[in-house]
Amino acid sequence: MALSRKNTSVMFLIIVLISFVGLTPQYLCGADYCGNDVAVPPFLSSGVDPNLLLLIDNSGSMIDLAYVENDSQCFDDTYDSNTTYAGYFEPNVVYAYNFSGDYFEIYSISSHWTGKDSSGGWYYNDYVWMLLDSTPSPTAFVAKGNFFNWAMASKFDIQKEILTGGKYDSTNSRLVMESRGCLDRRYVKKVQVTDNLNGGTKYLTLAIRPPTEEKFDPWENGAAYSAGDIVNDLGELYIPTSSGTSNGTGVDDDTGVSWSAYTLTRWTNGATYPANSIVSDPNKANTIDEGRLYITAAGGTASGTGVDDDSGITDWVPYNLTHIEIFPATTNGFKHSACQDAVDEMAKDSPHQGQLKIYIDDCMGYSEGGGSSPEA
Repeated sequence: MALSRKNTSVMFLIIVLISFVGLTPQYLCGADYCGNDVAVPPFLSSGVDPNLLLLIDNSGSMIDLAYVENDSQCFDDTYDSNTTYAGYFEPNVVYAYNFSGDYFEIYSISSHWTGKDSSGGWYYNDYVWMLLDSTPSPTAFVAKGNFFNWAMASKFDIQKEILTGGKYDSTNSRLVMESRGCLDRRYVKKVQVTDNLNGGTKYLTLAIRPPTEEKFDPWENGAAYSAGDIVNDLGELYIPTSSGTSNGTGVDDDTGVSWSAYTLTRWTNGATYPANSIVSDPNKANTIDEGRLYITAAGGTASGTGVDDDSGITDWVPYNLTHIEIFPATTNGFKHSACQDAVDEMAKDSPHQGQLKIYIDDCMGYSEGGGSSPEA
């Protein structure tokens, strides 16, 4: 009906304009007024300059998650399958994580489920399915796009999807999600699932966060090292320039292996970085940006005290590729109230270590945390 009314109004307008052609007063068509075909019709008001303004928000809060229950708690368990959540994923399409390629793709039972190790459990509900091995680490992670949008989409992702279709990686032909989790830390999402092997209800816990610097093992005396090995010695990274067995108290006095500073993943004054290098900035230690990663598209030789005043590489920007940590399904899952109890206990002048451990164990639902970390 709305379409019919629209057509009727357009037709009426055309008829009205045509009916007035023969009634135009002759004095309006004098050679000095209409003859040059540039006169403004007398029934139109004076033109005005365009005044449409499109304001695009690119503040830091745009890389916060779009769907949150209470961003002061960094926790959400309010997924509603009757609600459609916007994002890069098609809501009703089933996707699976490709663990060998580190990306999500449309689900195929032969590629993503058949033959996968499920010795650690099989958990599911109407919109998410997961297999775990005995580690336990996920061997299959499958869900509807609507769930993935709820869990991972940032406000920036949705804005870019509307304006341009999304952030596109032309090299790998895929969309790239960006998020800082909860102020560069984990944002926890939890949903109820069924334990297929043992029966009963469990809770699947995910943590959404930005990327973090790769961790390296500490230097050890008496260890065999060869080219390509990277070690952490008192917070600094080193790579061997010779092979051998370490002998000493640290990198500085190691008589068995020669070492040089490893700068590829940490900003270092004077170091040369190729295009698309990703680094942390040690100069941001003990600040709100500690641990944040930065990427340069152009590369070059660093010159300054950090990424903020680098005059040699001037295009460092935060690197916010979304990561997902998948934790083992447990009876209680993540309990943010217990986590708050742990924070409160830590804030005391003399925190009780035993009580603190109880709170922490209860917080995550298991005594030893840890989970795998897919990229989106």
